[in-house]
Parts: sequence; structure tokens; C-alpha cells
Amino acid sequence: MDSFNCLRSREGKFSIDDHMKRQVHLSKSIRTLLVDWILEIQETFKLSHEILYVTVMLVDVFLCEVVTNKDKMQLLGAPALLTASKFHEKCNLRTIGYDVGVLLSYCCLQRYAACGEIAVSALTLARYILELFLMDYDTITFSYSTTGAAALFVTSRMVGEKLGWNIKIAYFAEIVTMLNKALDRKLEDGMKTIRNKIQIKNFIS
Repeated sequence: MDSFNCLRSREGKFSIDDHMKRQVHLSKSIRTLLVDWILEIQETFKLSHEILYVTVMLVDVFLCEVVTNKDKMQLLGAPALLTASKFHEKCNLRTIGYDVGVLLSYCCLQRYAACGEIAVSALTLARYILELFLMDYDTITFSYSTTGAAALFVTSRMVGEKLGWNIKIAYFAEIVTMLNKALDRKLEDGMKTIRNKIQIKNFIS
């Protein structure tokens, strides 16, 4: 009862008025379409009901403060849904003890590339190789630091970068071999996104 009373006392902090009077570029039907999309996401991913309601509340609170355009509504709904999910959906995080502070292969690659002063074009190729590797189930047992180093090693050999490797190639020979096979393999129909992504200018930013 104390918890309920506490939440009840905070209700006024999130009061929502008739914001459509100020949203000259929106309509009630546009908001309805957005909520329908949020409902679809919630149902598809079996998210909790609390996430649904918090998401819609965040959308309305934002619209009370900011005049926005119709083409930005989904861009509003997506982060609202993400924020609500982080707050309420604890199942995945509970499984790993709420600890996601891990040295990712991507971070290792970025660090190694910075130390070696790798060209942006070569780094883009290394990131492509690393993401291609990310989809390969057979690689999940390798450490992230090893995977990042191997991706950069393969890239350096492909583009002729002169890196002073002070580590024995035997340390990641197996993973390098798997990387080469992955690069040589024809992409399946369900793996075309990564090829399209590499062609996007923002990928190298």
C-alpha cells in the first residue's frame, strides 16, 4: 500500500493535457497509428504490459512539450519503447546478473586500429569482417579480444597494412582460418543486410 500511495502521489508529475491543440502537424489518427505500431511491437516480442503503457505515456508527455512532425512520430515511438523496456523488462538482465560491462570485440578492434593508425577504409573492411563473423555461430566460443585482433589481422593482410604484430599468429590461427572461410562463403538470402550496410556512408563514421 505504501508503494501504491507513493506512485499515486507522483501522478501529477506526468499529467497530460490536450496536446493535439498545439500539434499543428499531427492528428489524433496519427497518434492512433503510432500506438497501434507500439502494440504490434509489444505483442511480437511478448513485452510486458507495463512497457506498453509506459511507452505511450512517454510519447504523450513528449508531445505535451514539443511540437513535432508526422514523419518523426515513429522516431519518437522507438526510443520511448526502448526506454520503457530498459526500465521494466528485467528478465534478460537478471539472467546475466545485471552485468553487461564487457570488453566487446568491436571495442577491441577500434582500440587496436587506433594504436596501429589504420586507415578509415581498412577499418571499415575490418568492421565488415567482424560483423560477418558475428553471425557465425561456430565463432561464439572465441574471446572478444581475440576476435577483434583476428579481424584486424586479416584486414591488414588484405589491404597491405604494415602492422608490427608482437603476438604469435598461432594465438588466433584457428579464428583467422574461420574468418577466411566466412569471407569466401556466398551470403545466404537472410544475410544481405550486412552487404547493404557496408555500402552506407554512415557505416564508416
